[in-house]
Amino acid sequence: MSELSDGMVETTLDLIEKMFYNNEKINVSAVAKKGKVSRQFLYNHQEIINRISFFQNFNSLSIEE
Repeated sequence: MSELSDGMVETTLDLIEKMFYNNEKINVSAVAKKGKVSRQFLYNHQEIINRISFFQNFNSLSIEE
């Protein structure tokens, strides 16, 4: 992976966390659009897909009283 790609991965991972803390919808399309990267870029980096999945699953948990 090139240094440019490494930087884009880190930026995208940071973006996903910011989206989570801002209560924004997190999925591949939303991250690609907000990060101005292609969906293919996201799918080519498993750690990004893992992070998206983690926050999607985290958001789907509901606290029952």
